[in-house]
Amino acid sequence: MKNRNPRRLLGLMLAGGLAALQAPTVFAAAGTTISNSVTLSFQVGGVAQTDITSAPVSFIEDRVINFTVTEGGVAGTTNVAPSATAGVTYVVTNNSNAPLDFSLTALQGTGDNFDTNTPVSFFLEDGTNPGYQPAEDTVAVTFLDEVPAGGGSVEVHVVATMPDNTVVTNGDVASITLVAQAAEGGAATVQGADITNDDNGNVSPGGTANDVADNAATMDDVFNDAAGTLDSTGAADVARNGQHSADDSFTIAAAELTVTKTSAALWDPVNTNSNPKSIPGGYVTYTVTIANAATAGASADLTTLADTLVVDLALDPDFTDGTAANNPTSAAGDSFEIDTTGTGRPSAGASYCTAAADADGCSYTGGPGGDISVDLATEMPVEAGYTAGELKPGETVVVRFNVIVQ
Repeated sequence: MKNRNPRRLLGLMLAGGLAALQAPTVFAAAGTTISNSVTLSFQVGGVAQTDITSAPVSFIEDRVINFTVTEGGVAGTTNVAPSATAGVTYVVTNNSNAPLDFSLTALQGTGDNFDTNTPVSFFLEDGTNPGYQPAEDTVAVTFLDEVPAGGGSVEVHVVATMPDNTVVTNGDVASITLVAQAAEGGAATVQGADITNDDNGNVSPGGTANDVADNAATMDDVFNDAAGTLDSTGAADVARNGQHSADDSFTIAAAELTVTKTSAALWDPVNTNSNPKSIPGGYVTYTVTIANAATAGASADLTTLADTLVVDLALDPDFTDGTAANNPTSAAGDSFEIDTTGTGRPSAGASYCTAAADADGCSYTGGPGGDISVDLATEMPVEAGYTAGELKPGETVVVRFNVIVQ
């Protein structure tokens, strides 16, 4: 668990255009002048008289600011690999009687395991597939623009890059809170000023001011938003403050790899294979076991296994079998054994590759103290249910080779 500082403000206000994803309800627009009069019909002595109509009375419809932020896209946490970039999704819905802009702020959590890398970005959902799709959701914004009144809504992704696997491990969680602040609408593509107080004495993001009596000749503002989770300062959100928020999270889905290397004396020129010793001219088998824990949240796509021998060792080019005759295990020139018995691959079993730098993916360069390279993506190829080099949770692959003591 990392040291947690007070909640940090990640996001800056968003800027840009967007499309409403939900048709709004038709409201009388805030700021509309509403005018009417009354008409009186009467009689005198049973004779109808001319109706009397009062002078019209007018008032301006006030603006009620009511909106919500909810989790959108794929429900629940978003699984993501270390170092990967991903997005969590929110829907901002404007239930006011006027179009509004919205400033957006992203906050990191305080009771979780890690913070995402900063800064975060904001992208609009294009409607093709749910959740953030980087090839589809390409419109970056810095605020939400002209969200229609009466239930118009916009889906927006908070996109961040995760720390690498030296910082986070499988199952670690980073929570993200998206805070929307009501702002003035009316000018497309231009961010309106935040609406920081209403005429009932409420101040955004918190506090009170003097209440203002209704003025029929002006458009008053009335905050009517519910309490979200947090306000833009990281404090608990309160109702009727011109802000609303919701929480989402990233969960690290990572491989849990261990690499173990062991050695065992195989053969020597004095004892052959009867209780052999690691004397000059003797053969020692190295066994490298790569395991992905059953508790892992993701497969690992293995690429290259590298080993630089010390000058006291040279590679056995034939991966000999340790019998008294010390014959090649497979065939002369097959230097490495790759054993996938511990996987569910259709081809599971032992295979061999040469030390020559060729298409089989294995090589050894130099004499004593040379460099070994085993391309596991080649040795564990694409096949039914598996990508190249894939090691699923609960699986192991073993690489064996012999060295000759100098």
